Amino acid sequence: MPKNKLYPLDYERAFKKLQEIKPHVVKWWKGGTEAQYLLSSGEVTLIGIVNSRIENLMAQNLPFTYTVNEALVLDFFLGVLKGAPNPKAAMALLAFRFEPAVGAAISELLGQPIPSTSVWECADPSRRERWTTNPGNKKLAVPIDGHYWAAKWPGDPKRSIQQVMAERFQQFIAS
Repeated sequence: MPKNKLYPLDYERAFKKLQEIKPHVVKWWKGGTEAQYLLSSGEVTLIGIVNSRIENLMAQNLPFTYTVNEALVLDFFLGVLKGAPNPKAAMALLAFRFEPAVGAAISELLGQPIPSTSVWECADPSRRERWTTNPGNKKLAVPIDGHYWAAKWPGDPKRSIQQVMAERFQQFIAS
């Protein structure tokens, strides 16, 4: 399916596919540390995992790498809430974080790129080539629509699509 046709999601089709692959899944991991352990212990040889977790294993000279081909990517947003006690200081912190050299250093330390072209350009070339913010890699990745996931579930204004699907997925893996 083309990336631009992904939303709205077909939940029933997705869960049908999950049911098909479920017998072949070694473990539905619950956190990044567990995912790292599954990979580094050799219990699994292929895993969906946050790139910063693989970067961490690679920094330990373990023989891992990753691809961003069809990786799920969520660009995040930062802001200062209305009524914040010190909005000027908060805005100054955000501006500092996005200074290219500072943002690059933070990204390299965390193994997680900051979604900024100027930060990407300032980062170590050997690291930034793997990141999803690399213009070539961006074309390969699948963007997550954060607004879609945050939207209210039809018929239940108290819960978001993400909440409903997370509950359904937990029920699915428990069965």
